[in-house]
Amino acid sequence: MAKKTVKREDSSKRHSAEKFEIVEIKRHQIKNAPYNPRTIKAENKKKLKNNLNEVGLLAPIIWNETTGNVVSGHQRLKILDELATEKDYTLTVSKVKLSEKTEKEQNLFMNNKGAQGEYDLDLLAELYEDDGIDFEKGGFEIPEIKDMFGEELTAMHSDDLAAMSARYKEGMEVRKRRQAKSGKDEDNQFFVVLVFETQEERDFYLRQYQLPVKQYQNGRAFMEQLEK
Repeated sequence: MAKKTVKREDSSKRHSAEKFEIVEIKRHQIKNAPYNPRTIKAENKKKLKNNLNEVGLLAPIIWNETTGNVVSGHQRLKILDELATEKDYTLTVSKVKLSEKTEKEQNLFMNNKGAQGEYDLDLLAELYEDDGIDFEKGGFEIPEIKDMFGEELTAMHSDDLAAMSARYKEGMEVRKRRQAKSGKDEDNQFFVVLVFETQEERDFYLRQYQLPVKQYQNGRAFMEQLEK
């Protein structure tokens, strides 16, 4: 089957940085890159499969015409194969023309978390609070949530993401009611957050200043220890 280019509404408006074409090809034309270093755990594969079943494929697989290899999208492609009703199905892909070396570099780059930005925790919290988004549908797991929001948010729940989400929203409602009662804006709260690499590092720091090993500290007591 020849590649079928998907027609753009107005090609004159194409950005100069775009180096791809959206085309339709048959599955047999797509090869999994044999060097691809990315793997996926069974539980994460299940999560991805559920998302593809529920929402669908929202972005095309990136396919290098030069080699026939997938550049980005190996895990999605595996699941699409499982969901397909025929072996040689037609798939809309993002076609690029890269050398083998550049292809390998982009395979790594597109899976590099450091190249994908970080979360603004305040905005992330607002999404969960205001828009009713739950942790599980957002693709987060317990360790990730603990890293972002702290141990105490998750300590009372084991692996129940729905309960954790509800607990978080409940806490935000309590905070709103307290703010409304006090007439203070949340940005005027008197606190500071110290972030440590590990729990052991945090505990060592607190013991150095003879403070109780817990997440929340009395600011006045902390100042007294610093002045000694």
